[in-house]
Amino acid sequence: MDKSKVKTISKQEFMALSDEEKYDLLLKSRDMIGSLEAKMYEKQRELDEAVGKIESKTFHTKRMNYEKFVGTDEPGPGSGINEAEAEAHRGRKKGGRNFAGLDLEGLSKLNPTVIVDPESLDCPKCGARMSRIGEDISYRISIEPSKVSVIKYVHGKYTCPIDGGLYEKPSSGPFGHSPATPSLAADAISKKFELGVPLYRYSAKLAADGIPLSPQDLSNVVMASAELLKPMRDRMKDELRSTKCGVINADETPIKVIGSKENRKTSYMFVYGSSWFERPMLIYDFSESRRTDATEDLLKGFSGTVICDSYKGYDRLKEKGIKLQRCWAHARRRFYDIWKTLTAEEKAKSRCGPIIERFDAILSLERSWRESLIPPDEIKKKRNSKEYLAMLSDLESAATSFEPAKGSPLSDAVVYFRNNWNDMRTFLSDGHVDLTNNLAERAVKPFAICRRNFLFCKTPNGADATAAIFTVVQTARLNKLNVERYLAYVLGRIGSEDVSELMPWSASLPADLKAS
Repeated sequence: MDKSKVKTISKQEFMALSDEEKYDLLLKSRDMIGSLEAKMYEKQRELDEAVGKIESKTFHTKRMNYEKFVGTDEPGPGSGINEAEAEAHRGRKKGGRNFAGLDLEGLSKLNPTVIVDPESLDCPKCGARMSRIGEDISYRISIEPSKVSVIKYVHGKYTCPIDGGLYEKPSSGPFGHSPATPSLAADAISKKFELGVPLYRYSAKLAADGIPLSPQDLSNVVMASAELLKPMRDRMKDELRSTKCGVINADETPIKVIGSKENRKTSYMFVYGSSWFERPMLIYDFSESRRTDATEDLLKGFSGTVICDSYKGYDRLKEKGIKLQRCWAHARRRFYDIWKTLTAEEKAKSRCGPIIERFDAILSLERSWRESLIPPDEIKKKRNSKEYLAMLSDLESAATSFEPAKGSPLSDAVVYFRNNWNDMRTFLSDGHVDLTNNLAERAVKPFAICRRNFLFCKTPNGADATAAIFTVVQTARLNKLNVERYLAYVLGRIGSEDVSELMPWSASLPADLKAS
């Protein structure tokens, strides 16, 4: 036997060797395997480094391709960054001011000046007549349907000649001394987050109307509005957590954040929605990873059912006593994606057709119950009837009673069905639970549309501000409110009125906030 290398031998040859030769051969084989494993590890490390360099280069190339249009990564036309983020510009340079370069005095001459004096000129302390010693001047940019105006406000300054008391002008509103108004903020937010219009285009529209506000000025207004709206999002989280129906829809979508700790890493926007049987609400929640830590924190104390897709990260919720209802639409889609590529002749022979028909029969029945406003308790009884359970058994049999070729799309669809079938039947125990996650999936689409405009968020704080605005905007839409009018109403009152009175479902909201 040649001991200089290990060669392939048959079983008969191996058995014919002496014990010493067998032992020597096994030692050489072990050494050879160890050497191959070391080489493989080194090659894998080199491959990982090469892939990392390619990914990093690709990412930075994308940024450069956008930055070359503006020469910077600041928000603006073609920058690819969510321009409604202004963290890098908090505060002003010494001697600077808000809305620099805007001739507010000149623009205000197109409208009557508002003189603001106290109702009484008598000193509230001693009753003596106060003397006018000057005035404070401020400007407000107001947006009404088809009209943008700059209005000059003159606040008289008075002092008491006896005790020296000074009459101070009333609060400057939610935006302090800024010329911004709730109507301007509402219009900017509605255009960007409801209609998907970038701020630089909105800026151009305002300039055409005679108000040349820069995209950065508008960005500052949007970010300030997001901070004002965050208490409303927090209240919605409390409402969702304490849901009476015990059902929450959940989904997530990726978003790139340049300023995150690892800018090659994809962050996520999670979306949570109430069930069909409760007041409509959608909560957008930013997370720097796809881990469900933030979900567990948001659902702390919740013990109902979460309707979701097959993402395994949601399995951690089971450890918290939360049940999962896996989405039927995802399972059906895997069979349908195969079926729609087939010819008419292939469809007639395909196993996908009968499976899809059984899916559709059950989903159609569920939809008819929901549209007929059948109560959840009655839906639960219908679901546990012999006829309905037989339909479920028939679907399971059609989808799992055969073994497709391994590695084929049909095999993937069948394996997906088998792996999720137990969690796909959670709805049998609760009539409030829907079979699909379509509510949350539809809620992701408006964010995805806006994401196409900016591609990246600049910082985690900016992404969180975007989430707060989306929460209020989309929940207002679900409650059939006119988003722009509702936001103007809320921003003009938040901080001075109880948040519960401003929620999109509040009975105290004026009737004219309803969408026409």
